[in-house]
Amino acid sequence: KGSTTRSSRATTTSRSPRGSAWEAVEWAKKTAGKLRVLLVGLGGGGLPMFISQQFSADVTVVELDPVVEGLAKDYFGFEETGDLRSLVGDGLKYIRDYRSSLEGGQEQSKFDVVVIDASGSSSESISCPPKEFLEVDFLKGVSGILADTGLMAVNVVSRSNNAFAQAAETLKTAFSNLFCVRTEDDVNKVVFGFKGEGCLDKEGLVKASSGYLKG
Repeated sequence: KGSTTRSSRATTTSRSPRGSAWEAVEWAKKTAGKLRVLLVGLGGGGLPMFISQQFSADVTVVELDPVVEGLAKDYFGFEETGDLRSLVGDGLKYIRDYRSSLEGGQEQSKFDVVVIDASGSSSESISCPPKEFLEVDFLKGVSGILADTGLMAVNVVSRSNNAFAQAAETLKTAFSNLFCVRTEDDVNKVVFGFKGEGCLDKEGLVKASSGYLKG
């Protein structure tokens, strides 16, 4: 997971030439035909590497804490490639800036999938993601950078059924079509929000993803 707290380091920085949302829009125009995925929260880097390796995807990861990025590279085997890049910066700001940079709703520059996998505080009723990622304005911003048939996935960790129910109601303000996958311990839930008009279900997810699997 990413950093548990936000810092004053608000500006997205990176050693990559695609270090800003505006530059990322230009990059997105050049990746037409590929599944474009944005992840907020790097953790050990296993998820973005899996997506990059197993799907025909171009993956961007935004991680708040440079220490987390360093640990992922030094101890967990995370490696950037031509189709996988890691940016150090504020995921909230990155998505706001990216949305602002989409002039005229350029569909070719939008993401197909946005994954929110950032850690928050264990003292909160929802420890993942931080509460800012479950605010209406932010969720509508995520919807704004997704293609018309785009998909958002958010990892929600909570022991409170009431807190999760409230989060689900907030998610519905931006994504009326939701699908939830629960783990065995029922603490971790992955909520998918589908921007398209069709019904989202397990079979639909499997069918849609299989078209991008390699091999």
